[in-house]
Amino acid sequence: MKKLMLTIAACAVAAVTLSGCNFKEPATPEVGDGGAAVDFSASAVFTASSDVLELSKDTSVKDYLDALAEDGAIVIEGYTGDYGYYVTSVNGLAESSSVTESGSSGYSWMLYSDFMQEDGTVYADPEYGTFEYGEKTLASASYGISYMPCVEGYTYALVYQAWSYAA
Repeated sequence: MKKLMLTIAACAVAAVTLSGCNFKEPATPEVGDGGAAVDFSASAVFTASSDVLELSKDTSVKDYLDALAEDGAIVIEGYTGDYGYYVTSVNGLAESSSVTESGSSGYSWMLYSDFMQEDGTVYADPEYGTFEYGEKTLASASYGISYMPCVEGYTYALVYQAWSYAA
């Protein structure tokens, strides 16, 4: 029975990996630069490939995520606002926030990528934050998923990240 359960678990991991999207469950906060706690609780990471969706110069990260969702590799929820599609939940993990007298805090889904610049347009900038994935350092995106180009071979991560503002 134990072997059967391990085999099923291994197949589930392989299915997620082969489908083009790797989802990391919530974990302990990591220590970032300067010793400040940077909480990257969960992430959904993919490297763009025409095997999932025929990529063109007009393909956005939103288009790619929609293709992954159609294949059952990821579940994305959100809404379209003034600045494009806003992600509120990935694989059932929803954003959260609270407001107190001292300020507000919560978790939101943030986009990171190693596709940083093309034709003078800055799409992601490490000055605004980075996310380590394997051997890659991804930079905080300057664009949302609706307007961020999805380019073959580049890596993109939706990261469930803690934030706070003082009142």
